[in-house]
Amino acid sequence: MRLVSIKKAKPGMVIGRNIYGADGRVLLKRNTLLTEGFIVKLKELGMYYIYIKEGDEDKIVVDDVIREESRIKAINMTRQIVEKISKGQDFNVTKVKPLTNTIVDELLSDPNLMLNLVSIRAQSDYLYGHSVNVAVLSGIIGIALGYNREMLKDLTIGALFHDIGKIKLDKEIIEGKNISDSSKETEIRKHTEYGFEILRKNMEISLHSAHIAYQHHEMYNGNGYPRQLKGEEISEYARIVAIANTYEQFINDKVDNDIATISAVEYLTENCGIIFDPELVRVFLKSIAIYPTGTRVTLNTGEKGVVIKTQKNHPTRPIIHIDTNLLGIKLKRGYNIDLSTREAYFIIDYEGVS
Repeated sequence: MRLVSIKKAKPGMVIGRNIYGADGRVLLKRNTLLTEGFIVKLKELGMYYIYIKEGDEDKIVVDDVIREESRIKAINMTRQIVEKISKGQDFNVTKVKPLTNTIVDELLSDPNLMLNLVSIRAQSDYLYGHSVNVAVLSGIIGIALGYNREMLKDLTIGALFHDIGKIKLDKEIIEGKNISDSSKETEIRKHTEYGFEILRKNMEISLHSAHIAYQHHEMYNGNGYPRQLKGEEISEYARIVAIANTYEQFINDKVDNDIATISAVEYLTENCGIIFDPELVRVFLKSIAIYPTGTRVTLNTGEKGVVIKTQKNHPTRPIIHIDTNLLGIKLKRGYNIDLSTREAYFIIDYEGVS
């Protein structure tokens, strides 16, 4: 199985992993033969990547830190809650807690599993999918920091609803074509205060969780908003979510250049001590797959292959299934190279999305 850009998808390719729509329904099942019509529709839905079968690469299994069923349930539940709040109804935490408990339990079930996060879902559910991914990413950082279960639950529920205040924004101002950028920015910044008010009024949600909505746009150097807090004045939970939020946005937005994970890592690294807490960035980068499973790469030896397994604490040195030798000859039976044990080997190129 190989990860490819929808731009490079061709009729006749075989889908290697189910493709889901905004409501969690399967749009195209694994083993479906791609047609020109399917490709056009996937592009219209805002799909960026798909997994395809390719020879013995079909043996590649893409593990996820939470089950697909749990992710779909979380997205749908988040959508329902946000829609109810936007209509002035109460925030029913009794429905949220089992959801965040499931996320925490599944993250804890295999703390050594690396996150392979790529955009393989229709973008019409971006807001809700984004929120769930930020909760998952934040939970991963929390586990790496040694958080106990209660801390992880507070972190994930706050991360899940970090942008809840956006439902209170004036859409006419945000979308208005004749409104100045500064006016839009002023309006958008209010979502942190709106979100804090929504969450803190619910007695079943901790203030730690509520402060994530309030502070996730503060910057480590004090130039953020709404209060220009600096360094450890910012809640650690909010500093975590700031990293998770930015990374997830890169995965879904920065798709016209190379592999989004690499762009995201570069941005986080460049802004250590400026926007982000340097120590938390260091912890985070040990837990994500720089080259997601299924990425096609070229080694310094000239050999080519596909990433089949990512490894905790070795984000740039995955296990590669080599299918093309240094002479450019396609191999009938490939072989694996574990870059974490072969110091002389390293990745010099990878398949981008252009």
